Amino acid sequence: MTSCMGGLQYKMDTTAFKMITPAPPSRGPVPDTYIDTNMSISGMFGGKIRTRKPYAVGSDYTDESFTLEAVEFTRVMVTYGDGTADPGAAAFKLPRRFDARPYESYNSMSGGRVVKSTVNSISGKLRGVITRDEDFTLLLEGTVIKKDGTREPFNLKERYEPIRDTTTRSWAEVISEV
Repeated sequence: MTSCMGGLQYKMDTTAFKMITPAPPSRGPVPDTYIDTNMSISGMFGGKIRTRKPYAVGSDYTDESFTLEAVEFTRVMVTYGDGTADPGAAAFKLPRRFDARPYESYNSMSGGRVVKSTVNSISGKLRGVITRDEDFTLLLEGTVIKKDGTREPFNLKERYEPIRDTTTRSWAEVISEV
């Protein structure tokens, strides 16, 4: 590796996805989504940073009320700008359920006091559902299952566009983005 302004270099070969039309607000609980591009870094002080297909759809929901049991996905569809449905999403085995689990966090307060917080977290990944670096529409349908057995359906439709990066960056630039 060669130096670049006092640090080592990283060769970028990545795709990120920017949401361009978020889902409208919902009346009930709906998981937050993101695209996991399987990013990897080959070295701590220089090397390659790359993403690898197929990509996953990540899902997170924080339940501070402790009333939710799980989120279950019953439909996953990825449609590209040319109208093609992604075969990875079409082959995905459904339904897929993610159960709630306790999550503890510790935060420092002024005076050295530490505060412990506990919430229920419902998270998981729908792996292998995006196979192309192109604009796409993500459709997710499912239900949020409450501890009392009731179910609240949800429907998300979000559009994403890819952002490619093939630049070379210094170690300092990469670290400042983390």
